[in-house]
Order: sequence, then structure tokens, then C-alpha cells
Amino acid sequence: MSVGKSTKTEQFGGRVHGLRQIYKRIEEETYPLPSSYDVTNYLTYFHQILLGLVKEAAPEIAKDGSSFNHEEIVILDYTGLFTTLVDLLHVIQHVGEGHEDCGLTILHIMVSLVPFLPENWLNDLPITLTTMMTSVSSSLHGYIMNILCGYLLPLLLDENNGADSKLHGKICQGGLSLLFSELIELSPPDKLVDCYALQCSSTLARSE
Repeated sequence: MSVGKSTKTEQFGGRVHGLRQIYKRIEEETYPLPSSYDVTNYLTYFHQILLGLVKEAAPEIAKDGSSFNHEEIVILDYTGLFTTLVDLLHVIQHVGEGHEDCGLTILHIMVSLVPFLPENWLNDLPITLTTMMTSVSSSLHGYIMNILCGYLLPLLLDENNGADSKLHGKICQGGLSLLFSELIELSPPDKLVDCYALQCSSTLARSE
């Protein structure tokens, strides 16, 4: 690994550790709690790094449909960041005013992480996001639904990948029927989102 990449890896890992400490302060209610501005400002680093990597590496789905092609991607602690973001999103309401905007920033970064997650993490992501709706502010439900039905599920169920795609097969094994049931139960009334969910469900039915 080159010195430049090694330095970036260490900086990224250090930042993930710092974010973990922020989460622990909020989760354990260690005062003074960081403000939503403090958290959002800290998250800006990850947003900028990931957007830069997406533009630089332009990762694409691998030929076998199993995951994104990671050959040209800088190795960073993507899973550590993702795990911390999930935990942070569960407690972000405790920072008070501005937590909705902070929550949106977290979700933006989670979406930016999609091309960098391992295959098994990518396949578990729809379930992770759906169950997350039981503990986050209802103001974030619509955005989570848009991620699931407008981006993530169409990506993973893309008919161009074929019915035998590894991504598609493992998503099915993860229980899409349960996923759609939970989406309908947990989401706020939204005809457009319902249409997305039905479209994804129909795609699955045609390929089974």
C-alpha cells in the first residue's frame, strides 16, 4: 500500500473511531451532549470522502452480479462506518433541535456507502433500513422509503442482473415478502411510495 493510501486509511479509521465516541456520548447521555450541528459537521468528512471515491473509482456491479467490483477501490473501514451510522441514527433524536437534518445526513452517507459494502452487507441492507423505521423519527420515514423503493430495491432486483443473480437470490432468501409487509405497515401514507413497493414486488414475482 502506498504512503498516500496508508495515510488516508489511518485518517479514515481515526475518524470512524471518533464518530463511535460521539455515538457513545449520546447513547450514554454523557453531558454536555454534542449538538446536531457538531454531529453534522463531523459527518461532513465522510460525505466528502465517499463522494470523491465514487467519482474517482466509479464502482460497478460485478459481472457475476454478486456485488460491486471492488478491485480499484481504496480499502477503508467502510463496515465500521456503516455500523456506527446505524447505531447513531437510533439515538440521534437525543441531540434535540436539528436532529432531523442530522438524520438525513446520516442516511445520505449510508447511501454513499452502498458501492463499498461487502456482498452480505449489501443484501442485508433493505431489512436493516426497514427495521430501523421502528426507532427513528417519523420525519425520516419518507426518505428511508425513497431509498428503499426508489434506489436500493430496484438496484438489487434489476432485471438486467437476471433471475439467477447472486444478489437477487440472496435478497429473496432474506425474506422480501416480510420486507414488503413491514414497509406497508411502518411507512406513512404515500401513493408514490406504495407504487414503488408494488413495482419491486411485481419484479420479484415475475422472476421467481
